[in-house]
Amino acid sequence: MARKKRAVINVKNTTDSMCFVWSVLSFIHPAHHHPYRVSNCMHHQNSLNLSGLTFPMPIQDIPKFEKQNPSVSVNVLCKGDDGGFVPLYVSKERDRRHHVNLFLIEGPDNSHHYVWIKNMSRLVYGRTKYRGTTFVCNSCLHPLCKKQLLDNHIPNCERHPPQDVRYPNPKNPKECVAEFRNKAARFRLAFYLVRDFESFLSPIHEDNDDVDAVKVTNLIDEHQVCGFACHRVTEYPNTKPTLSCTAAPM
Repeated sequence: MARKKRAVINVKNTTDSMCFVWSVLSFIHPAHHHPYRVSNCMHHQNSLNLSGLTFPMPIQDIPKFEKQNPSVSVNVLCKGDDGGFVPLYVSKERDRRHHVNLFLIEGPDNSHHYVWIKNMSRLVYGRTKYRGTTFVCNSCLHPLCKKQLLDNHIPNCERHPPQDVRYPNPKNPKECVAEFRNKAARFRLAFYLVRDFESFLSPIHEDNDDVDAVKVTNLIDEHQVCGFACHRVTEYPNTKPTLSCTAAPM
């Protein structure tokens, strides 16, 4: 699917298992002609620190590669169960000189082959109704129509693990409609309580304007309780519903 979209470059290495290295180098040093040829990358091999690494490159060794090559960060995608694409590895490194998006192809004999993604927008085309060039989040693969929207999205998205976003099938009503279906589990209650809780928002006056770096929240108001109510509901004629309300001092 990725190949049909012309969104990836497959550096064809037939004599070794270093497709990870050739894909990274092909991205860093793009060739103007025949970018799929290994010969365009071989003379740049010494620019990477590959000491202690084994090939084909296991996913768990990519952080070690990034540590040994501080100018490069790598993300890896793979094919999902439903035919889409999912993030297999998302780098924790930010703002490096070179960021490479790779796609891992799994063969029928458990073989693996890396190619590099030259156009993320074209790869995830179809996830949105927008038909122009999109800016794609590396963590959730959500395409946005403007760079500013992506910049606003990334700080919130990076607070969570990589996500596999799956859209409901519009032809399957069970996926598109939220409905309580276990009707046999319903039963009447002899009593139940209806409660309400009220409060006022009071400004918080602090000398500093520090923002919580973890929650990215700046507290400006707090809730001051002013009252609550509890109403008992029942169908038993000998038990009268009661209503109680308490107001807190202001």
